Amino acid sequence: MKAHQLVSEFYGTRCALRSKVPLINHINEGLLILDALGEGIDTKQAWCLHPLLQADFELTNNWAMVCAQMQQESPAAIMLAMEYRSVANNFLSDRIVTTHHPVPAIQLSPIEPVNNMLIADKVQNRKDFITYHLGTHHRSAELDLYFSMWLKALGVTEDDYTRYTALLNSNAAPSSVSDAGTTLGYPTFDDWFNEIESYSHRSERFYDHLQHTGDSVTVAKQWMKAAFAAAREQN
Repeated sequence: MKAHQLVSEFYGTRCALRSKVPLINHINEGLLILDALGEGIDTKQAWCLHPLLQADFELTNNWAMVCAQMQQESPAAIMLAMEYRSVANNFLSDRIVTTHHPVPAIQLSPIEPVNNMLIADKVQNRKDFITYHLGTHHRSAELDLYFSMWLKALGVTEDDYTRYTALLNSNAAPSSVSDAGTTLGYPTFDDWFNEIESYSHRSERFYDHLQHTGDSVTVAKQWMKAAFAAAREQN
């Protein structure tokens, strides 16, 4: 999937400052939720594009590149990503303050796939917030309210949230990443694992990493996440 390649290059190896979770994890887990919601390839491509376009700085730097890369493959994804940007940016967490000022209502999109992208975003972010920040972040109370307000506006119940997070925690593979004619990049895991990458087979590099690191479980998880992402990419 072209958009996943773009966001993977954009994030690189960057991690969240507090949790140290790779930033690409937000995208990969969001794709699982979108798959559970039955969304097709254009929505998934738009989801992958949103970090490149949401903030003003990223939009300024990336809009021309995104158009050049995506206008033939999925022009709808560009439109959906921009609509997502508009709706999401209209209610960021800074709208929640500690005083008793009225909080403005959340305005959803008239486009259902965009609202499903917002479900993916808020569910995944809330999961990480509860795991890493609840009760310790200096704006913990405001952020807790922020996520609750978004999920209520999106019609996501606590039962829905529990179901989505169970899916993420199980690390289950999506059932329809090949929607709309998209083919998986590698027929089997072994095809990916034994591919020549740069100067050696990927499997050789994997075993070399395990041999020379004291934290083999962490390394193994990083490799498995890369395999998981690679399975989504087009031939």
